[in-house]
Amino acid sequence: MTTYYHVSRLSLSAGKIVQPGGLGIWLRESCSTGPRGDEGNLAKLSRELIFESFRLQCFAAKPSRLDANFLFEDLQVAQKYGEYLIPDGIIYEVFLVDEAAKIHRGDFGLFLPHDLQYQCSFVNFNEQLAVKYWGRLGTQGDIEYVEVLTESTVCIVRQVQRVNCPAPRVPSNTGTAVHS
Repeated sequence: MTTYYHVSRLSLSAGKIVQPGGLGIWLRESCSTGPRGDEGNLAKLSRELIFESFRLQCFAAKPSRLDANFLFEDLQVAQKYGEYLIPDGIIYEVFLVDEAAKIHRGDFGLFLPHDLQYQCSFVNFNEQLAVKYWGRLGTQGDIEYVEVLTESTVCIVRQVQRVNCPAPRVPSNTGTAVHS
């Protein structure tokens, strides 16, 4: 059984099942305020619709970002994802309930802010990102920040740490005696 990490705003207990599709639900709910809503959310919705359109045209067999669980094979990548998207989140260790479910390994790093995104067309820039995201092999050596999309539900094993509070580093032994 492969160990993955999942980031959530919710406090979840061991054994809890997490359904896929959280991004799609969030976008549908947060972008339903009309044209005067949060422009940042509308930009995220637009980007995701570009990615979804490209996936449907060229990689229809891969899981949709809108209907997937987002997982990470590496704790540091889960931390980076949380810092960028869910700074008040909690990182959980999880496993796939259905190991036969479709997965895709994409580069979360493509979503991090980039100077080029302000220098060219929003649509063209995101179409180029979609080509890279869906077309790459998605192995640890191929991309820097591997995120795993899966259609599987996932089961919480344990809480690992809060995003804004990484696990404490154990100090090296400096020869100082500690008294209790």
